[in-house]
Order: sequence, then structure tokens, then C-alpha cells
Amino acid sequence: MFVPHRHRAVLLAAALATGLFALPVGIAQAQNPRVVVAHATTVAAADHVIQTVAPLSFSVSLTSAHPVEEQAYLAALTNPASSLFHRYLTAASFAERFGAAPDAVASVTSYFAGFGVHAQ
Repeated sequence: MFVPHRHRAVLLAAALATGLFALPVGIAQAQNPRVVVAHATTVAAADHVIQTVAPLSFSVSLTSAHPVEEQAYLAALTNPASSLFHRYLTAASFAERFGAAPDAVASVTSYFAGFGVHAQ
């Protein structure tokens, strides 16, 4: 079946929204009604969704454990008058100092694992 070019983006977005977000949220809402997927949309009845399996990669961002200190550090990195000017932390040091709390990371990892999604 030929799909006009202008409708392909809509079909792709609808397939992603329905297949990847709506089902897990529906299941999760039955267990925990506080789960919300930002910017998720429903598919209009007139639209057609193509069922297919495709690899997916996405990022999940958690809030910093120390947001005020993180912003101060980042500002100092670019301030020539600061003793921290251009003194960068390693990724591991940055995560240890400003990353999300370990229990928050474990909770999110467990939540996605419940849907068969695993962190890399």
C-alpha cells in the first residue's frame, strides 16, 4: 500500500507513540496511577498503525542530587577568575558528585526492566 510522503511522519509518530509508550503506560497505570509519559499522544481513529518490531534507543534523565552545587561548578569551569577554571571532572567523578541518588537509578532501572527494557 502506498502512503503519501506527508503522512509517513504521522504514521511513524503514531506507531512510536502507540507501540512504545501507550502500552507500557497503560500497564503501569494499572499498577501505579502516577506514571505519566510526557508528550505522549493518542492515535486518531482514522490513522493506521503499522505493527512492526524495530530496535529503539532512548535516554532517561534524572534530576541531579545537588543541582545548586552542580550549576556553581559548571559556572566556575568557564570563569577565568575561578580556581576551577577548565578543571574538568571525569565522567565517573561528575556522576558521583552530582548524579542522581543510587536508589532513584535502581528504581528507574527496575521500572523499565519490568517491560523488558534494559540499560546498557
